[in-house]
Amino acid sequence: MTCQRLVRCLPEEAGVSSEGIQKTIQALGRVNYVHGVMILRHGMVIAENWWYPYQPQFPHQLFSLSKSFTSTAIGFAIQEGLLALDDPLTAYFADKMPTPLPEKMDRMTVRHLLTMSCGHEACAAATVLNNGSRDWQRDFFREPIVFEPGKRFVYNSLGTYMLSALITRLTGLSTMEYLRPRLFAPLGMGRVTSEGCPLGISTGGWGMNLRTEDIARFGQFYLQKGVWNGVRLLSEEWIEQATAKQIDTAHHGVMDWGEGYGFQFWRCQPGCYRGDGAFGQYCIVLDDKDMVVAVNSGVDDMQRVLTAIWDNLLPACSPEPTIPAAPHAFHDLQECLAHANLPWRRQPTLQQGLPEGTYRYRLEKNALGFESVEFAVTGAGCLMTLASKDGIKRNMFSGNNLWKWNEGGIYEETVDYGHCACRMGWVAPNDLELQTCYVNTPVVVNASCRFDAAGQGTVSLAFEPHCEFWRGKTFPRELVGSKY
Repeated sequence: MTCQRLVRCLPEEAGVSSEGIQKTIQALGRVNYVHGVMILRHGMVIAENWWYPYQPQFPHQLFSLSKSFTSTAIGFAIQEGLLALDDPLTAYFADKMPTPLPEKMDRMTVRHLLTMSCGHEACAAATVLNNGSRDWQRDFFREPIVFEPGKRFVYNSLGTYMLSALITRLTGLSTMEYLRPRLFAPLGMGRVTSEGCPLGISTGGWGMNLRTEDIARFGQFYLQKGVWNGVRLLSEEWIEQATAKQIDTAHHGVMDWGEGYGFQFWRCQPGCYRGDGAFGQYCIVLDDKDMVVAVNSGVDDMQRVLTAIWDNLLPACSPEPTIPAAPHAFHDLQECLAHANLPWRRQPTLQQGLPEGTYRYRLEKNALGFESVEFAVTGAGCLMTLASKDGIKRNMFSGNNLWKWNEGGIYEETVDYGHCACRMGWVAPNDLELQTCYVNTPVVVNASCRFDAAGQGTVSLAFEPHCEFWRGKTFPRELVGSKY
């Protein structure tokens, strides 16, 4: 499907100062690592920016922002008379529940799944992912019910999976298939993909991949109370319920995680709401400003992204529909956007380190089985090749202070993380900094390569992915080798 572009206009034409947007972009740039942002006001795009090598055409992992889409699928199903909010789960999942039925289980409803108040003490998603389970529905009902359903918020991604499983039970379609003609196609979204469980059911609570602009379209759809291009797709009643505070979260977290929760949407301090996912994937809807902000990130401190928006963007919004043009401020904003690039962990200081040539090292025994590493150094960059005894090679070409595209990186062969870009820079004559960016994910892997004796002795490579989930993945954290 050809996606219709959203209308663009100057910030001042929508009542927002270019200076305020520039401050917002600069503040987000200081939060390592924000990847992309799109700001809409009065239905028009007033600013958009991606920190290279992230680009607007690349889908990005949404993580738990997927939950808001699953909630929307439930809204459509209710609108079509397929179920009701207060239907008990026994009406749909009796075959997956234990016998005899544990106390309180018969009181769990669809509403409780939506508000993450089904009664569990903790989320079991990690358990089903790590234990190789095929039947996640049965595992969900094996979790002990500690709290009276509806009384206590406990973040529960597996509960959102159950909503996705419910859509499949009711329609015979995956949640993605169900949403395609109802949401994705009418809104002109690009290619939408999602992970699935071992039975092929959309994971629901995570796993979707969307472009930043598609997130913005989704937010605008909610801002317009379920109407798109003048056509009502989803009831305003559902939009209001889903985004209102349905349960208290004060015990769950501080600041923007303590403002309450709706139907898979979070409430925010300024009185707005958002869908959000790990590492700063945001769909923020500000009804009183007639504004939507879509963000993709790879940050550990997600609050910093929100605070940058609250502190810089909101004061830049005028109550007037338009404000006078500010050509100089808009020019400065354009200059700011034109030079947006992911930050270095360690800023290179030299144009050249080791002399041009090829440097080969035999590696000490390591968990990934790499036996050797080779660096082909030129003035334009460096080709690093990791090789194992079975013939597997990982080639990464990094440009000297320039991103270069590669087919793969240092991940295990069985994982497809999509497009990969690499760059290098010399921090010292014998100290090479490498960055590998997987642009369909939040992952940027930083590597320090330190050479002894001007490249004629030993080498040590220390790899560090900056996102918390990936710090537990299989990485060659440190490789040590000797020249041969």
